[in-house]
Amino acid sequence: MPAFPIRRRRAGAAQILIIVVVLSLVLLYNLRSASGWASTTGPGEEIDASTATAVAASAVSVPSNTPLQSSPRREKELVVASLDSDDVSWLYDNITDWTKNIYVVDNPAANLTVPVNKGRESMAYLTFIIDNYSNLPDVMVFMHSLRYQWHNDEPMYDGIPILRNLRVENIQSRGYVNLRCVWVIGCPAEMHPLSSTTKGTEVFYADAFKELFPDTPVPETVSVSCCAQFAASSWKVLERPKADYERYRDWLRNSTLPDYDSGRIMEYTWHMIFAAVAYEPGRTAVETHDTYEHDDLRPAFPDIRWDPLTEVPYLDRGLYGHSKFRNLLDAATDVFDYNPKIGTEVHGINLAKLTDAQKDDLARLIATRGVVFFRNQADFDIDAQRELGQYFGKLHKHATTSVPRRAGLEDVHVVYTDEKSPDQRPVFTPTFLWHSDVTYEIQPPSYTSLKLLSGPPRGGGGDTLWASQYAAYDTLSAPMQKYLEGLTALHSAVTQAEGSRAVGRPVRRDPVTTEHPLIRTNPVTGWKSLFFNPGFVTKIVGIPKAESDAIMGYLNEIIITTKELHVRFQWQKNDVAFWDNRISNHSATYGFAPHRRHAVRVACHGERPVFDPAGKSQEEEFNARYGLPKVNKDGSGRSNYND
Repeated sequence: MPAFPIRRRRAGAAQILIIVVVLSLVLLYNLRSASGWASTTGPGEEIDASTATAVAASAVSVPSNTPLQSSPRREKELVVASLDSDDVSWLYDNITDWTKNIYVVDNPAANLTVPVNKGRESMAYLTFIIDNYSNLPDVMVFMHSLRYQWHNDEPMYDGIPILRNLRVENIQSRGYVNLRCVWVIGCPAEMHPLSSTTKGTEVFYADAFKELFPDTPVPETVSVSCCAQFAASSWKVLERPKADYERYRDWLRNSTLPDYDSGRIMEYTWHMIFAAVAYEPGRTAVETHDTYEHDDLRPAFPDIRWDPLTEVPYLDRGLYGHSKFRNLLDAATDVFDYNPKIGTEVHGINLAKLTDAQKDDLARLIATRGVVFFRNQADFDIDAQRELGQYFGKLHKHATTSVPRRAGLEDVHVVYTDEKSPDQRPVFTPTFLWHSDVTYEIQPPSYTSLKLLSGPPRGGGGDTLWASQYAAYDTLSAPMQKYLEGLTALHSAVTQAEGSRAVGRPVRRDPVTTEHPLIRTNPVTGWKSLFFNPGFVTKIVGIPKAESDAIMGYLNEIIITTKELHVRFQWQKNDVAFWDNRISNHSATYGFAPHRRHAVRVACHGERPVFDPAGKSQEEEFNARYGLPKVNKDGSGRSNYND
């Protein structure tokens, strides 16, 4: 009987020996094929470039490593730093659902390369971020080129399982994830930059840190799991201005340190760049604009004259859209409503590449939901934006506000506030800021798009709010609905024109005052909506002024204070909002100084507003469709209010 435990121990020892031998062989292979610039060496080891080139002479080359930037949307991309001799075929053979950006750092003629081969993998990583800053993928993995590397956090040191097992949604949520979970090497305290007994790279870290983060004290201890392989989301990268990444790369370019040391400094800095951005309450990083890519779209006020507008034919493309928006949404990767009344966000759609059927569905969706949001539409430049607007109708030219500096874009409205702009908050009441665009025109706009070119980072302000006029109508009691359905209101451009003249700006078309129904019917949905906004409506026709003022005050309160009517959108660079001016009001928000906020708007004329007595209530239709109870509008009862 005593022999059995001994045999079991011997068998266990044999198994352990086999595992150790296999892992040793894998490790030996990895070390033999390691690249000289990448973090593939053990502690205190260094492999020079000539050795790396010699041992990798049999590497298999891949015909093309150009990233697939022509895809409708950039979702998941690998950013790989490699040498010309490295074998990266394993990525193409095994990781087929990620776009590859293979930077060959020692070949200036490669499809993707770096300005100078310094700083090991960091130069490739920073070059990708800088070159793609305005159109980043949703998720990026920054990694080395070889499949088997000792620092791959996997039993066989294999890079394939690491990539296949990545939880993309976790990266999108957290923003930054180190691909290595094992503490060693790097934790719990890899470097002590302020110690009097520094050694190796520690000697240079403090001075480098001061250049990389000039406003941040040098930390006493630096620790992170090695070895410069990580994943990041676009929103996390964009938390820092492009100028920061350019400064990091300039430091690498100009550094006189050996590549081993400059690269290792960056290796122990990425987690601070992405995961440890200093938090200051109410303060966000300010982007500098020494050179500005959208200079041609900055505001201008040409002193030209236009004839009065006349009525033009209008055919609403939303009438041709699929009732379930299938042409558009079947191509989407995600779609969700902000609330039941207004606001929808759609992912996976490139607005610059829509088919006509998708455009029709888009119009129908906007007419249904009031406003629809699309993130990161880098391809949707001003020419594409105008082309899509023209598909929906004749583009509107604003009589007073700014247009782009570039000639021929007089039908584009520029929204622009920079670090030198005066604070506008004292000039307007919060109520007055709520409006629907140029409702004084005889054919006010229908479908309108706004694209943010530059704006505050997340948490920096500059949001826009929209309010549903379908829902505003449904908030009214039945007697009030009936009363307002018989009234019209005056919409005036006079105040806007006077404001422009007061600051010395031209008025390109004489201001008009137009009478429109107070309740209108949308031609696509058949739903009735309030057609009233505090910005341009001056009085209600046919009733005493006291009554008009009282009703206008009541409608203002509904629009501004009824929370379920509202959706609030926090912009990011290249985001687009598309809304229906006929059935929504919107309001800008201030208080985002000193950030620049620059956007361009394109709007097409809609139909002349009409009220159709046969129109329906959005709320009543939805209640019947989804089996919801009738809304109680009897305010005579009592209740205990609890939040």
